[in-house]
Amino acid sequence: MNEETQQRVAKLAKRIGSQNTSTLLSALGRKKKFVDALESDIGVELVRHMMSGIEDSVARIVNDKDSEEDRARIKVYMELIGKWESVVKSYEADLKTFEEKSK
Repeated sequence: MNEETQQRVAKLAKRIGSQNTSTLLSALGRKKKFVDALESDIGVELVRHMMSGIEDSVARIVNDKDSEEDRARIKVYMELIGKWESVVKSYEADLKTFEEKSK
C-alpha cells in the first residue's frame, strides 16, 4: 500500500471507525480479485465463450431447432452473468464509497 493510500485509509478510519474501514477494505479486496479474474485473458475468453454459446442457442430457438438443453444453457449463462454483474457493481459501489469517504 503506497503512502497516499495509507493516508486515505487513516482518514477513512477516523471518519467511519476502524471496524467499518476494515470491513469495507476486506470486501473491496475480495471483490477486486474477482474483477481482476474477469478482466484477465482467461476471464475475457470465458465471457466470450459464454456469449457465443448464448448466440448459438438463441439462433436455434429463433429457427425452431432448439432443444431443452439450449433453453437450460441460456438460463444458466444468464444467471452466471447476472451474478458476475452484481459482484462487479458492488465492487464499484464500495470503491466509490471508499474514494468519497477517504478524501
